[in-house]
Amino acid sequence: MNLPFRRITQTPQEFEVSSGDVTLQGTLALKGRDLVLMKARLSGTLRLPCDICAEPFDTVLDEELELLLSDGVFEGSEDNLDVVEMHNGTIEMDELLHSEIELIRSDYHSCENCTNQNERN
Repeated sequence: MNLPFRRITQTPQEFEVSSGDVTLQGTLALKGRDLVLMKARLSGTLRLPCDICAEPFDTVLDEELELLLSDGVFEGSEDNLDVVEMHNGTIEMDELLHSEIELIRSDYHSCENCTNQNERN
């Protein structure tokens, strides 16, 4: 799903995009001339490999996200929010969801068995 920056107004617009069992749902609202505020919830189930035993396991996602989306290169300073630079005047919602999933995948994960075993040692 692609949304043109020029169609986003100060009135929050709802969106929902999914990939597999993961959903990103929330609102987009114009915050500045070239900035859009995205408030969303990332939810669902993601299958990950355990970094200790390599066995796959399901993890439940339920995260609040607040991002600023910039139409082009961002040259300001926002201390408390992450800024994502978009190009071609388009907000690529599928790409945002994919990026959030890959950020989670790149973190350290351990299955319940390995977590319990480490706690006992």
